[in-house]
Amino acid sequence: MTRYAEGACAPTLTIAHCDLESWLAALVRQSATEAVTAPTVPPDRIPSAGPLRDALVHELGFRCAIGEEAARASGLLVAAAPDTATMEFFATQMIDAVRHTKAFRDCLVEMGISGRDLRDVIEHRGGSTRDRLLAPVDAYITPLLVRGDVLAGALLLILAAEEYLGPLLELSERRWQPLAPAVADRERRAGRDESRYLDAGSTLIRTWLEQRPYDRDRVADIVDHAWSRWSNIPILTVLSERERLFQAALLAEPDLVGDYEIWPGRRLLDTTADERIDVALARSREIQTSRLAYLGLGVTW
Repeated sequence: MTRYAEGACAPTLTIAHCDLESWLAALVRQSATEAVTAPTVPPDRIPSAGPLRDALVHELGFRCAIGEEAARASGLLVAAAPDTATMEFFATQMIDAVRHTKAFRDCLVEMGISGRDLRDVIEHRGGSTRDRLLAPVDAYITPLLVRGDVLAGALLLILAAEEYLGPLLELSERRWQPLAPAVADRERRAGRDESRYLDAGSTLIRTWLEQRPYDRDRVADIVDHAWSRWSNIPILTVLSERERLFQAALLAEPDLVGDYEIWPGRRLLDTTADERIDVALARSREIQTSRLAYLGLGVTW
């Protein structure tokens, strides 16, 4: 599984582990040990057209579009933070979202997409998917954050990330590894950071509810109402579109993939789009169920 899922079922971090000083120290260590030197795909194999290019541009455009949205949402959390520690935590999340977006945008540049066309490509390939998944989420969460309800807003962002982004990101690192190793590397780094924020954010919410048990019913009602409003978000349609693009790329480049296993004992070449979707959805539901149990919320999400 990707780093997105690591530790997600049993959160251990707190925002004290994710303060500004710790984040800066970790960033220096990562910069020293994890510099990306490989291009998105080898220069002699960057396609000018075809299934691999289509799937890559779609993936990267989507990651750029949702990364920008994540940075803006984190900015609202910074503004609504009730104390300095929480503000620093959400500020590092915002900057990481910007960093991840730049990393995926750089991949598009490596593929020869010029600066003046970059925004159009991101909006054309990723903007539609972003809007279908996240516009209904933003419409409900943003007013909560604007009025300073950071607890409810942060919780809903965590659950929405796991419901609508988790399945899309869950297998990305592993499935891109043989076709575009640099994309897989960026997916791994982004997933690792995202897992850390989901972990620490969940601990923040749990601690808040333990200290203020009178908030539990209110928050549970907000989550339940959100789910009723978001029930028509087309996650399965989006997953199907994405995985069918990837399947075409996979079948067009079998020599690059070879016997690579997406998970132990299962070759990537032998998988289907529907199988990968089923695995991603099952894992997402498992993480989400564990998250709600950890928070002690009696909500059916």
